[in-house]
Amino acid sequence: MKLRIFALVATLIASAVLAPSAGAVVTLPPGTIPVPSSGSFLYMNSQPDDYIGGGVEQLYTSRDSVVWASLPQGTGYFNARFIQGDYVHSWSVQIDAPTGQPLAVGSYTGASRFPTASAPGLDVGGDGRGCNRIAGQFDVNELSYSSTGVLLVFDATFEQHCDGLAPALFGHVRYQDETTPGVTLPPGSVVLPTSGDFLYLNNARGTELLFTEADSTFNPWVMLEQSGDYFSAFVVQGDYMHSSAVDIAAPPGEPLALGSYVRAARAAFRPAGSPGLDVSADGGGCGTPIGKFDVDQLSFSPSGELLVFQATFEQRCVNTINMLYGRIRIENPAPTPHVVLPVGNIAVPTSGTFLYLNSQPHDYVGAGLEQLYRSTDSTFTGSLNEAGDYFEALVEQGGYAHYWYVDVASPPDVPLAVGSYTHVARAPFRPAGTSGLDVSGDGRGCNTVMGRFDVDELTLWPDGSVKTIQATFEQHCQGLSAAMFGRIRFEGPPPLQLGVALREEGFVTKKTIVANIAGTVSCSKDASVDLSGTLTQVQAKGRMVRGSFVTQVACIAPSTQWSVGVSAETGSFATGSATATVDASACDRRCHSASATRTVKLNLGGS
Repeated sequence: MKLRIFALVATLIASAVLAPSAGAVVTLPPGTIPVPSSGSFLYMNSQPDDYIGGGVEQLYTSRDSVVWASLPQGTGYFNARFIQGDYVHSWSVQIDAPTGQPLAVGSYTGASRFPTASAPGLDVGGDGRGCNRIAGQFDVNELSYSSTGVLLVFDATFEQHCDGLAPALFGHVRYQDETTPGVTLPPGSVVLPTSGDFLYLNNARGTELLFTEADSTFNPWVMLEQSGDYFSAFVVQGDYMHSSAVDIAAPPGEPLALGSYVRAARAAFRPAGSPGLDVSADGGGCGTPIGKFDVDQLSFSPSGELLVFQATFEQRCVNTINMLYGRIRIENPAPTPHVVLPVGNIAVPTSGTFLYLNSQPHDYVGAGLEQLYRSTDSTFTGSLNEAGDYFEALVEQGGYAHYWYVDVASPPDVPLAVGSYTHVARAPFRPAGTSGLDVSGDGRGCNTVMGRFDVDELTLWPDGSVKTIQATFEQHCQGLSAAMFGRIRFEGPPPLQLGVALREEGFVTKKTIVANIAGTVSCSKDASVDLSGTLTQVQAKGRMVRGSFVTQVACIAPSTQWSVGVSAETGSFATGSATATVDASACDRRCHSASATRTVKLNLGGS
């Protein structure tokens, strides 16, 4: 794969480095400590009786201190932190433009502790000392950013008077992004594996953790989509004796690839152009992490499953000395061409309608059980949608003592067919180009699904409904490595066959204008059938009497009798012959119809 390096190079600089004019307002008093000209540092020269600096001269650099700084491009608030040792010394520097203005190169006078619309802000404090009120001034000497908005250089000199006193704290603060590609793990006592699944953590302060496949569970089963930009893993050692979450991401929309990534923001919230990193352990993590990482190894199977992923990372928590180094490696076995059911205690049928489930220990949906439901002990309903890309089945046993839903789907708008489907998503929410699987039941289901399935057999009736479908599946719920294996076979009934007939005789009464006719509806399976028709009678002198009817019949297979009263539109029906027509229609997957016409003899009936 192509090497990707997100490094600090001159071409990244978007804004020019500028210097203040000769009329700078702050002049540092002579001191005994040489002030650096590059790198990150905080130099302070405190006059006698200055409360904050204690009347001493001090220098903190990135060589002896942890340095943090922030000034989002286009904003007015610079914040820096210098921490030496285990908080032996800790200093903060806050420099503000007037409210609503971006901080820029130049001189700022009349500064107070908090900025206003007309005055800038300044606040330097540390080692437990701070001012209630501040008066001061400062010069912003240099300011530059990368093309993606990363602060590269901020340089300022300042003069601060605390709580209305004359003695001043003079100083020079400079932040320079010194990030370089590549992560080197600090020395440790743990020997790192070179293969298999493992996660190694080292906080560079004497604490190391190693998770291996022998003592830990590594989830999810598939942790990175091919051409995806986000790797995610959750690792649990023992019964949550230790746990860790690891998120590693390329800039949004860019495939994660071999190479070095620097200036990583918190993975889930990384902005455009920035990689992401977020590692937590035993419930603790960074509120605002930054860092870098190397993707050392990365490979996928031809069908898109992750085979090997290894990354080495360095994460720092903003405004603290907390650092975390580590390496994660995942090795997934190459997928087999087809889903193979694990050996169980229940014989899997080879015909008929059934649902077989074999759940591994710790699989949430199947609860680690082996189960078999057949049409002899359970009710099965199944259907294929109009697009032919989604089959869903419901299995119910004993008045919902047990119930299961099984959905298998090809990519949207691609008809389901015999073959293997890998790299699935949860079926109802599968994106374009992705197949779907969702097996749930007895009150348990997955928020996210990964896995695969084979359509072993698929035949359709002429109307497009399912004649036979058999699918064998492997489902991983919530990304867990434990799987639900299973097979569903559904043999659908033939499509609805519909017929309708009219009886030879009907009747009329003396006291009404209604004629009654009857007949039979035949159906191959129970169905709600709509009937409509007409009755026409030619009487003496060519007078025509006509009426129409609409009714509904619940046809119970194989046939059900029906009768209906037909009111004359004008005049009234009389005894004698009449012509009757009837149309029948009913819909299951598709709509079906039948019709009949015959001469009906209307006899005189009761009132």
